[in-house]
Amino acid sequence: MNTKLPRHIVVAIVTLSLASSSTSAGLIDHIAQGTGYTITVTIEGRSLRFTDNTNDHGNLRIYDNPGAGATAATQLGIVCNSKISSILSVPLSSDPLLPTTRLDSLFDGEGLDTSGNSLRELVIFNRNGAAFTLDLDQVETIGGTVPEPTSFALGLLMLPALLTRRP
Repeated sequence: MNTKLPRHIVVAIVTLSLASSSTSAGLIDHIAQGTGYTITVTIEGRSLRFTDNTNDHGNLRIYDNPGAGATAATQLGIVCNSKISSILSVPLSSDPLLPTTRLDSLFDGEGLDTSGNSLRELVIFNRNGAAFTLDLDQVETIGGTVPEPTSFALGLLMLPALLTRRP
C-alpha cells in the first residue's frame, strides 16, 4: 500500500479581537451608576426591563418628578408603586432595541418628550426605600456595554508536514 502524505499543511489563522466599550451617555449605564447598581436596565426586544436588585420586600416605586414637569416614566410606561422586583416598559420602537439605539429615535422618531417644561427625569425608590432622581437630558442612547471588533486578521501559514511514513 502506497500512501502519500502531505508535504505541507495549510493552516488558516483568524484573529478577531473584541473589546468591551460602553456607548457614551447610555441609559442603561446611567441608571445603574446613578442608583448604585441597585436598579439595572436590560433590553428585552423592543422594551426595557427595569429590575430592582435589592433583597428587600418593600415597593419598587418609579414615577415622574412632578416638580420638574417630567414625563419620562409615564412615556416609558414604567410608573409603578408595587411589591414587584421588575417592570417592563411599553414597546419603545418598531424594531428591536440595541445599545446604540438613540433615545430621540424612540416612539417612531418622536423620542422622549423634552418640550416646554417637560424633562426626561425619573424618580426611583428601590425596595430598600433609597430614593434616586435621575436626569436623562444628557443621555443619548440606550447604552450598555457593546462588544465591538477592534481588529481582524486573516493569515495563511504553510507548515512542513511533520509526519513521516514508516515502512
